[in-house]
Amino acid sequence: MESKPKLNQMQNTENQTMANELDLNESISESRKQRTAKGFKMIGIGAIILLGGCVMSMIMSSTNPLYNYFLYIPTSIGASMVIYGMYCVLE
Repeated sequence: MESKPKLNQMQNTENQTMANELDLNESISESRKQRTAKGFKMIGIGAIILLGGCVMSMIMSSTNPLYNYFLYIPTSIGASMVIYGMYCVLE
């Protein structure tokens, strides 16, 4: 008689383990989707900043004192955002 409760306990434990693994897979999948979406947003925003800095540096003459600021600051920020976005997508 004692073997039947142990068998039932083992079956419940296996079913519970499988259910816990499915819940864990769903939560990992959901967090992965959120991280990927965040990465694509960061890539898009970084690309827009890079494009804006490029256009501004092409419009301004190189003798303008603000030329270096528009050349290097948006490039640094945009490139950093694109790299971080790629990290989020590829992680």
